[in-house]
Amino acid sequence: MPGLKATRIMLLRTLSLLLAGLFLLSAQQVQADTLSLTRTDFRYPLASLDYSAGFIPAKDGVALQDIQTLSDSPSEFGLNPDFRKHSRYWLHTQIVNNTSDSHWVLHVSNFGFEQPTILVRGENEQHIEILQNANLNADINTLGRAVDIQLIPGKEYTVIVELTAYKKAWDPYIALMSKQEYRIWKATTDLIYKTAIGIIIGMIILALICWLLMAEATFLWAGVSSLLLLLYYLDRSSLPAIFLNSSYEKNQLLWILVSCTILSSLAFAASFLQINRQSGFWYRAFAFTGGATLLVLVLSPILPFILKLSLYALNYLLLWTVILGSGIAKVRAAGRYYIMYIIGWMPLVLSALEVIVFIFLSRDSEREVKASYQMIESLYIQISHMMIHAVALILRVRALRQQKIQAEIDNQAKSRFIAQSSHDLRQPLYSMRLYLDSLKPYICDKEALSLFDGLNKNHRQLEESFSSILDLNKLEAGVLTADKKAVAISSIFSRLQYDFQIQAKNKGLKLSIHPCSATVYSDPVLLERMLRNLIANAIKYTDSGRVIIGCRRRQNHISIQVLDSGSGIAPHEQKIIFDLYQRSESVLEKPGGTGIGLSVVKHLSELLGHPLALDSVVGKGSRFSITVPCANSDEEVATTLFPDHSEIQATLFFKDKELQEATQQHLHNWGVRVYSVNNTEQLANHNSAALIIFDQAALADITATGDLLTQQLSENITACVLTESASRPTLTVCHCQILSAPLLPTQLRALVNYASRESAKADTRGTTTTPLRPNKTVN
Repeated sequence: MPGLKATRIMLLRTLSLLLAGLFLLSAQQVQADTLSLTRTDFRYPLASLDYSAGFIPAKDGVALQDIQTLSDSPSEFGLNPDFRKHSRYWLHTQIVNNTSDSHWVLHVSNFGFEQPTILVRGENEQHIEILQNANLNADINTLGRAVDIQLIPGKEYTVIVELTAYKKAWDPYIALMSKQEYRIWKATTDLIYKTAIGIIIGMIILALICWLLMAEATFLWAGVSSLLLLLYYLDRSSLPAIFLNSSYEKNQLLWILVSCTILSSLAFAASFLQINRQSGFWYRAFAFTGGATLLVLVLSPILPFILKLSLYALNYLLLWTVILGSGIAKVRAAGRYYIMYIIGWMPLVLSALEVIVFIFLSRDSEREVKASYQMIESLYIQISHMMIHAVALILRVRALRQQKIQAEIDNQAKSRFIAQSSHDLRQPLYSMRLYLDSLKPYICDKEALSLFDGLNKNHRQLEESFSSILDLNKLEAGVLTADKKAVAISSIFSRLQYDFQIQAKNKGLKLSIHPCSATVYSDPVLLERMLRNLIANAIKYTDSGRVIIGCRRRQNHISIQVLDSGSGIAPHEQKIIFDLYQRSESVLEKPGGTGIGLSVVKHLSELLGHPLALDSVVGKGSRFSITVPCANSDEEVATTLFPDHSEIQATLFFKDKELQEATQQHLHNWGVRVYSVNNTEQLANHNSAALIIFDQAALADITATGDLLTQQLSENITACVLTESASRPTLTVCHCQILSAPLLPTQLRALVNYASRESAKADTRGTTTTPLRPNKTVN
C-alpha cells in the first residue's frame, strides 16, 4: 500500500508537469500566432507582434539560409531594431495560405536599409527560394522593393526577412499582399510620387526662366535650392537603384548633397532679404552659418556616424534660426509681404524637426509598423514651400516695382526742377563768361591780373560742374540722342590740344596728343564730350608728369586712350568710379572733385555703344580707353576747319537782350558782321545772312508765322536756337541746330565755322546746301 500511494503521488506530479508544459507552450503560441491569408485585396503587415516575435539580432557568422531554428533566440525583441548595437536583424513569421491565389508579393520599405534578404520555407522545412534585391527578380517601387513568392493554397510556410543597416534606419514596413493588390498599390503611389516630381521640376524651370528674363538673383537661388532639395529627396528614394543600380547604403556624397542644400537655402534667403555688408548683424549671422556648414562638411569624413548626425542636426537648427530670425526682423523693418516668406519656410522646418526627433529621441514600441509615406509627403511639403515662396516673390517683385515707379516719378520731378531752374542759373553764368573774355584786355596791373586769373579759374570750374549736371540730367532723362557719322579723329584732337594745352601748362603738366589719321563712326559732339571729360579728369588728378592722348587700332575698331601719371585708382574703387552716387575716396579728397564728369562719360558710352575700359595702378597712373568702330571709306568725314569769318553775316533775334549783347560781342571779336532784329518782319529782310541765332523765347514768334517765314528765307541759311529746357522743342518751320544754353565760346565758334563752310560750298556750287538736320541736341 505505501508503494502504491507513492506511485500515485509520482503520477500526479508528472501530470502536473505535463499540464504546465502544455500551458507554457500554448502561451508561447499566443505571442506569435500563425498569419492566415484569407483576403487578396488586403496588405498583411509582417512587422507585427501579433504574427511574429519581433526583430531578433542575427547570429554572428550565421547566414540566413543556414538557419535551422530560432528557439534559442529571445521570444520578443520589439519592432524598433537598434542598428547601433547590431547591424543585422531577423523577422520570423508563420504563414498559411487559405486563399485560392498562389501569386503573392513581399514588400520591404527602403528607409536606410541595405539589401534585404528573404527566406521562404515549406512545411517540410525544405528551402524553397532565397531572394535578394540585387537580383533582377526584385521589383523597385516608390517606397521600396518587392519580390514575388509562390504560396500554394492550403500550405503553411515560414518566412524570415533579414534587414541590414548602418547605425540608423527608419522603422521597417514589411507587407505581404497578392500580386493584383500590389499592382494597384504600386500604380497609385507611383502616380502620386511622379506627379509631385513633375510639379517641382516645372516650378524649378519657371524660376530659372524668371531669372533669365528679369536678371533677379533671387529666382536663381530659388531654383538652385529647390533642385538640390529635390535631389536630396530623390537620393533617399528608389531612383538611384533604378538608374545607377546602387544600394541604399549612403556614402560621403550624401553629406555633400546635404551641405550644398543648406548653403543654397542660405543663399536664397540672403538674396530674398537682400542681405549685404550693410545689413550688420544679420550679414555676420549668414556668413557664420555658411562657414559652419563648410566646416562640418570638411570634418564629416573623419567623424563618427552619431557625432556627424548630431553636427548636421545642429547645423539645420542654426540654419532655421538665422533664416526665421532675419525674416522676422525684415517684417518689422520693411513690409508685411515678408510674412509669406516666413510661412514658406515652416513646412521644411517642421519636416526637419520630425527627422531630428526620430533620430535622437526614443519612442514607445508599437505592436505593428504601418506603411510610411514620408517619401511622398516630403515632396509635397517641398511643393507647399515653393508655392508659398512663389507668392512671396510675386509680392516682393510688386513692391519693388512700385518702388521703382516711385523712384522714376521722383527722378522725373528732379529733372523738371533742374530744367525749370536752369534758365535762372545759366544766363548769368553765360554772361559772366562773355564779360570775362571781354574784360581781359583791360587788365594791366599784375595784382589785378592775378585776381582775374583766380576769378576766371573759379568761373570755369563752376561752368564745368553746371554743364556736367545738365548733361547728366539729359542723359538720365533719355532726351539726348546720338547722330552718328564718319568723324576724323584729327579734327577732335586739334580742338582738344587747343583747349587743354594752357590748362595743363599752368599745372606744370605736359600734354601730349599723338596725331591720328583714323576715321571712326560716332557722334562727333558726344565723342568729343567724352574725351573732354576724360582729359579734364586726368589733368585734375595728376600733380606731376604728363597726360597722353592717342589711338590704337584693334582690327575694325579704334581704341582712343587717355593716359596719365597720376596717383592711380585702387581696384575696389574702379568699380564705383563711374557711379555718381558712390563717391570714391580719391574724389572726396580732391578739392573741386564731384565725379560727375566720369558718370557722364559712362552714360555717353552706353548711349553711343562705345565700350569703356579702365586700367589703373596705384602710384603709377591710369588709362581710360574708348573703343570706337572704324568708319566706311565712302562716308563723308565731318571735320572742323577755321575759315575766315570776315565775309560772314550773322543775324541775332533774342528776347533776352543781355544774352544778345554778350553773343554779339563775341561775334564782333571774331570779325563776323552782326545784325540784331526785334521781330519776324525784320528777320525776313535779312535773308542773305549765313547764320541766324535766336533764343527759345523768339522761337514762339517764328513758329507763329507758319511756312511764310521759311519761304522768304534762303535755304543756305544755318539757323540755331538756344534752349534752356532739357527737352527739345518741336520745330516745324525751319531746319535748325539746337544748342543748349549757356553756349560756350568754343561751341559758338564751331557754329560760326560750320556756317562759313556751308556758305562757301553754296557759293562754289551755285546751288542750295543741305542744312543741318532738325532737332539735333548738342552740348
